[in-house]
Amino acid sequence: MAKLFSRRVIFALWLTFVGLWAERIMRAAWPLLSTLVLGIGVLLLAAPDLWPLVVLKLAGGIWLLSGLYGLWYFFRRFAAPTLGAARARLDQNLPDRPLAALRDIQALGQGDPASAVLWQAHLAQMRAAAAKASAVGPQLDLAPRDPFALRYI
Repeated sequence: MAKLFSRRVIFALWLTFVGLWAERIMRAAWPLLSTLVLGIGVLLLAAPDLWPLVVLKLAGGIWLLSGLYGLWYFFRRFAAPTLGAARARLDQNLPDRPLAALRDIQALGQGDPASAVLWQAHLAQMRAAAAKASAVGPQLDLAPRDPFALRYI
């Protein structure tokens, strides 16, 4: 990959890859994180000092069950992103998809010098287009996955 792409493209690719990790983690972990923050919020509001022990046990049990559901949801939904997915996301946001074009090989006219010159010109044009690459941010659109807005609790 280092031979095909410049340092700028590789840096943008890695930033896009990190963004994909953040996106996938947030999409899979929002129920667990919402439950955790809800429990911490209740504890910080000094609610344990105001409620009877029976209510605290019931609330703790419900909190534990929802946390276990959040863990189950995370392990069920999480899929680790690959560098290929990051490259595809970065390439989709560039005109003419230069990253895919740089990985192509010349299929016709490999022995023809004029065809080789044309192919090298095409690759130079795609390198110039790829040099304009900048990292693609994560798409943390959680609203379709959380219709009751539980993530805001």
